[in-house]
Amino acid sequence: MSGAARIQRLQSLFEEAVGLAPPAREEFLTRLRAGDPALAVELAALLAHDEDTPSAERAIVDRVLPSAARLARRRSDHSPWPDIPGYRLLREIGHGGMGSVVLAEREDAQFRHQVAIKLVRGFPSEKLLERFRRERELLATLRHPNIARLFDGGTTMGGQPWLAMEYIEGQPLDDWCRNEKPSLQRRLRLFQALCSAVQHAHQKLIIHRDLKPGNVLVREDDQPVLLDFGVGKLLDEDDSALQATRTRMFTPAYASPEQLRGEAASTLSDVYALGLILFELLAGEPLRHVSGTTSVRSPSRVAETGEHWLRADARLLRGDLDNIARKALHDDPYRRYASAAALSADIQAWFAGHPVTAAADGWAYRMRKFVARHPVAVASSLAGLISLAVLSLRLVEERAQARLEAEGANQAAIFLVDLLKSSAPEATRGETLTVRGLLEQAEQSLEVRQFSRPEVKARLEMALADIQISLGRAEAAIELLEKAVQRARSPDGDPRVLGQGLRLLALAYLDASRHEDGLHAAEQALALNTKVFPPGHPEIGHTLMNLGVAKQHLRRHREALEHFHAAQALFSAAGEEYRENVLSSMHNQGWSMYMITRYEDAEPILLQTVAEKEQLLGPNHPSTLRTLQVVAQLEQATGRPRQAAERLSELLRRSILLRGEDNTTVADTRNILGSALHDLGRYEEAEAQYRAAMDTYAALGSDSQPGYAVPVNNLASLYEDQERLADAEAMFRHSLALRISRESGPWAIARAQNNLARLLLATGRVDEARVLAEEAWTVRGALEPAHHVERLDGLAMLARIENASGNDVAAQSHLASWKTLATQVTLAPNRRVAMHRMFAEFAVRSGDRGAVIAEFRAALAALQSAMPEGHPRIASLGIELASILVEGDEGERREAFALLDAARDIAAKHFSEHGPTLRRIAALDALR
Repeated sequence: MSGAARIQRLQSLFEEAVGLAPPAREEFLTRLRAGDPALAVELAALLAHDEDTPSAERAIVDRVLPSAARLARRRSDHSPWPDIPGYRLLREIGHGGMGSVVLAEREDAQFRHQVAIKLVRGFPSEKLLERFRRERELLATLRHPNIARLFDGGTTMGGQPWLAMEYIEGQPLDDWCRNEKPSLQRRLRLFQALCSAVQHAHQKLIIHRDLKPGNVLVREDDQPVLLDFGVGKLLDEDDSALQATRTRMFTPAYASPEQLRGEAASTLSDVYALGLILFELLAGEPLRHVSGTTSVRSPSRVAETGEHWLRADARLLRGDLDNIARKALHDDPYRRYASAAALSADIQAWFAGHPVTAAADGWAYRMRKFVARHPVAVASSLAGLISLAVLSLRLVEERAQARLEAEGANQAAIFLVDLLKSSAPEATRGETLTVRGLLEQAEQSLEVRQFSRPEVKARLEMALADIQISLGRAEAAIELLEKAVQRARSPDGDPRVLGQGLRLLALAYLDASRHEDGLHAAEQALALNTKVFPPGHPEIGHTLMNLGVAKQHLRRHREALEHFHAAQALFSAAGEEYRENVLSSMHNQGWSMYMITRYEDAEPILLQTVAEKEQLLGPNHPSTLRTLQVVAQLEQATGRPRQAAERLSELLRRSILLRGEDNTTVADTRNILGSALHDLGRYEEAEAQYRAAMDTYAALGSDSQPGYAVPVNNLASLYEDQERLADAEAMFRHSLALRISRESGPWAIARAQNNLARLLLATGRVDEARVLAEEAWTVRGALEPAHHVERLDGLAMLARIENASGNDVAAQSHLASWKTLATQVTLAPNRRVAMHRMFAEFAVRSGDRGAVIAEFRAALAALQSAMPEGHPRIASLGIELASILVEGDEGERREAFALLDAARDIAAKHFSEHGPTLRRIAALDALR
C-alpha cells in the first residue's frame, strides 16, 4: 500500500472509530490488529492523541499526520477551544465521530444568547472540511420547528471549520423514554413531529442519512428537535466520491439495508431509520440490539417482556402498529412507506380508528374499522341499505315479472331478518361488538348465500357499493360492483339491474381516476338504459351525467356539454324532486365552459347555480361549495384575483368548518387560494398556502395521488417568479417526476414538461427545452384546436425556442399558427402579457428596437391593468424595459431611471439577489 493510500485508509478508520464507545472501540481495534497490526498501532495513537491523552506514541502521530498533530497540539497548548470571534466557548456538551459540540455564548453589544458551536474533532481532513461546508449549506435552507436552526458559521484562524447552531435544552430521545416513561400517545405524537421534520427536509431535496435517537433531543414540551444534517446530501448529488473513500457516513445500528450494502442513500433510507426509531419507541429497546439481525420482530412481542409501563401498552401495539413498523422496516425500499409523511399519516389513521395502509387491505378490514368508529350510524345505514335493496326490487312493474320480483324481495327480506337475528342478545351473549359482528355477518352471508335470481344478490352488492362511493372508498366499491355487474350479465338477468350496475361502476372508476374505464362503463350503461327504460327516465339522466364527467376528464369538453344539456332537460322534465340533479348538470356545464375559456358563457350559469344551491341545499353544503370554488377560479382566470382571493378565503373557512383541516377538498382550496395570492403578488402568503396543501396531501397519504403534483408545480412557478431559478427547476422536475410516476393523464404531464421547458429556455438551455417542448406538443397538438389554451402555450414555447436558436423559418411557422389559434381563444391577462413578451423576443431577433420597446410597453400596460399597484411582476417588467430605454435618447433615459426608482424597493423585497432583475438594477445604477 502506498504512503498516500495508507494515510487515506488511516483517516477512514479514524473517522469510523472515533465516535464509538470505549468497549466498541477496543473491539474495533482488536479486529484491525488481526489483519494489520501496524495500522492498528497507528490508529490507537491517533485516537489517544485526539483524546489529549499523554502517550509515547505521539511520534507516530506526528509522522503519519503531522498537520493533524500540530493542530491538536496548538489547541491543547494554548486553550481547550479555538478562538471564534464574537463567541465565548463555555463547555463541551456533546461529541461524536464528526465533531465536538461546545456550549457558547454570543458576545454582542446588541444581544446575548447561547448557541451550540460544532467543531471538527481530531484532524480536519479535506473530506471532513467538505462535509462541514455541505452541512452549513444544507442547514441554512431548513426552517422547521423540529429541526435545529443554523445561526452562523466560519473557519478559525487555524483552518478549523465551525457552525453556530440553535442550542436545544433537552434529553436525547432514548434517555427521554427511560426517564419519562411516556404513554403510547405521547411517544407516537412525538414521532409524528419527527416525521414532519424529516418530510420538510425531503421536500427541500435533502436527506439525513444518519437518523437515530442520539440525533434527536426532546424538549420539556415533548417536542423533538432533529440534529446533525452533516451527513445529509442533496438528492441529485453525485455520491461516487464518497463511495470511493468507503468511509461510513452513518451509524450502522440505524442504517438501512441498502446503506449497509454500500449503496446510495435515499429518502427511503430515512424512512427505514424512522422505522427503527419507531420500533424503539414502541418496544422500549433497539431492534438490532434485541435481535442481532435486520429482521423485523413485532414491537408488541418485545414490549410484552419489557418494563411494566411498556407491558401495559403491548396489547395496543398488536395489529396495526406492528404492521406499520414492519412496513417502514421492509428490506425492499420500494415496499416501505413512500415518504415520512405517509408513515405519519398511517399513525394518524391509527389514532382516528381509520384503516392503515400497512394492514392487509380488504373490504372486511376497512368495514371493521369504519364500524368501530360509527357503530350506531352503521347499524342504521345497514338497515337502510337492505331496505333500499328490497324496495329497489319493485322497479319492474310488468305483470310477467311480478312473481319473480316478489320472490326476490322475499329473499332480501329474509337476508335482512337473518342479519338482525345475529345481533339479538341471545345470539351475542352480551358482547359489545354487535354491530361489527353484524357487518361481518353481512359480508360473509352475501358472499356465500344463494339466491334464486342473480340480480337479487347483485342489487345488494350495488346498494352496499353505493354507500362505499358516498364514503369515498372507490376501490372497495369497484370490487363489489365488478362482481355485481358480472352476476347481472347472466342470460336470465335483468338488464335494468345491469344498466344500474354499469352506471355505478362508471362513477366508481371516475372517483378512482380510471377515466378510460369510467368512459367505457358509462357508454355501456347508456346504450343499455336507453333500450330498457322509457324516454325521459331519470336513470338515463344519471347515466348521461356520468358519461359527461368521463369526457370532461378526457378533455372532450364539447361532447361533455352535449351530455350535460341533455341531462338537464331530462331532469327538468322529471319534476321538482330532481331539482338538485338539474343544478348538478348546470354546474358541470359551467365547469366545461370554464375549461374551454368560454368565460362569458360560464359565469352566468355558475352564479345562477350557486344562488339556487344556496337556497335549495344551504350555503355550506358540499355541492354549493364546489360551485363557489369554480366561480373563484373563473374570477382569477379573467383578471380578478382580488375577488377570487376574498371568495376563496371565505370558502376555505367554511370548508374547514364543514370538513376539518385534513381532507383533500381543503387542500385543493388552499392550492387555488395560493394561486390567487400568487397572482396578487402576495408571495409569502401564496407559498404558505401551497405548502399547507402539500402537507395536507402528504398527511392523508394522498401524496401518491396525481393531485399532489399541482401545488408542487405551483410552488415551482412561484419560485420562478421570485427568480429563484435553481429552486424552481428542482420543483418543476419534482412535479414532472410525480406526474409520470403517479400515472397522471398525458395532459398533466405535458403541462409539466412545458413549464420546465420554459425555465430551461430562460436559463439558456435551448436544446434541453426543445426536447421537452416537442414531447409536450405531441399531446397538446391533438387537443381540440379551437378550444384549449394549452395548445397556445405549446405553440408559443416552440416558437420561442426556434427563435432563440436562430431557426427563423420554423419560428415564423409556429408563430403564424399561434396567431391563427389566438383569434379563437379568450386570452387571460397573464397570457396577453406573455404574448407581448414573445413578440418582443421576435423583434429583438429582427433588430427592430422600436418594436421591442412597443411590445414591452404593451406588456407593461396589460400587466398594470390586471395587477394591483406595486406588484412584483410590474416591477420586474419595468426594470427590463428600463434596461432597453437607457440606451436611447435623453427622454428615454429619464423614463428608464423613473422606472428604476419606482421598482427598486419592490424588487429588493421580492426577488433573489442572484436573479436578473437585481443584476439589471445594479447595471442601471452604474449608468446614472
